[in-house]
Amino acid sequence: MDFIGKYNLGTPSSVKTALKALLKKEMIFQDDDAIKIYDFFFSKWLKRR
Repeated sequence: MDFIGKYNLGTPSSVKTALKALLKKEMIFQDDDAIKIYDFFFSKWLKRR
């Protein structure tokens, strides 16, 4: 909840829906308890935002 609030991501259910869509499209993957990004350049772009 702190992370979602800090970055103004909306409701937890909308964040969960977005994560499911990104997982399905193989843009991200889950490794243990962490979410990771497949594409190096996409990862760099997200970090700048």
